[in-house]
Amino acid sequence: MKLDLDAIRERLSNIGSSNDGRTGWDDLADLTEMARTDIPALIAEVERARAEIERLRSAELWTNWVYPEGANPEDIQNELMDYHELMDRVSVVYDHVTGGRVSKPETTAEAVIEVVNSHIETLLEEAAEET
Repeated sequence: MKLDLDAIRERLSNIGSSNDGRTGWDDLADLTEMARTDIPALIAEVERARAEIERLRSAELWTNWVYPEGANPEDIQNELMDYHELMDRVSVVYDHVTGGRVSKPETTAEAVIEVVNSHIETLLEEAAEET
């Protein structure tokens, strides 16, 4: 069953509304129907998401992906060092392109882009004021 979260939100927002001409019995009927259909579907979707997160966190998945023929501790250590160096470099780049406003590598791409655009606008405004 595909969830329509917008429809669920709409149904919930209408419950208890005094302007819709509905009675409390109508609201109770809607809540009962949602408890029978929508809520189990939401719970199932959350459970599927949890299982997928657990699968992705699985060390076996990553080990098999990175080292299909098996890994040894030295291989893993080398990969972790590469990852560490990458994160250090990303921090330096983020810091530079955002004018020092962002440096954490786990910052979302959307947030970094927004800050970069803001920084560019500020630099352009400053340059325009100088001329």
